[in-house]
Amino acid sequence: MRRRDMNKTDKFRLEGEDIREDKEFRQNVIESLSREICRMLPGRPDADMLKAQERAREAQLARARNQQNAQYFNPRDQQQQ
Repeated sequence: MRRRDMNKTDKFRLEGEDIREDKEFRQNVIESLSREICRMLPGRPDADMLKAQERAREAQLARARNQQNAQYFNPRDQQQQ
């Protein structure tokens, strides 16, 4: 409802953010379910390996968020590169 009064550019930008957030959320749910299922299976992977993979994934997400924020807050800097 709040978007009703926004201009098209802002609406488009927010819709893009919503799509990215929804995709990230779905991916996190799938990964979480997969991890839990793997933990229930006999012969499951080592817990330390799973933790290392989770940390790597979190670092990757943080880098992606930083890049998105940099593009949003410094669009002129991105265009000049």
